[in-house]
Amino acid sequence: MIENLTEVANNADSIKALKTSVRKEVIELVEGEVGAQTKSYYEHLYDNEVLGYEKLTPGHAANPAIKDEINLYLRAGKHLVPMGPYSNAGRMRALFLSFAFALLERSSGVSSFGLGGEGA
Repeated sequence: MIENLTEVANNADSIKALKTSVRKEVIELVEGEVGAQTKSYYEHLYDNEVLGYEKLTPGHAANPAIKDEINLYLRAGKHLVPMGPYSNAGRMRALFLSFAFALLERSSGVSSFGLGGEGA
């Protein structure tokens, strides 16, 4: 038992390094091409809203230091508001589908999925 715990403790540094690497890649995707494409798809699926899609960010709305969440900010006039407290089921489904489409597009190279983007 002690040997197993010692082995786990010895491997912790490599696990931490992997976690840091994965977190960095997720942040780059969300703030980069996947975030931009998610916005495009979202606007096609759920448009003409009072609360418009502003940006997708890694981190918690109340605490940006928390990086194990992805948060959508909506624009209400001059203010940015986190999606969670102001969302409905339709808005959430549109975000999830948009994010999934953006990830699929990135991994497969297929463009726009017939939603009127560049590849349509």
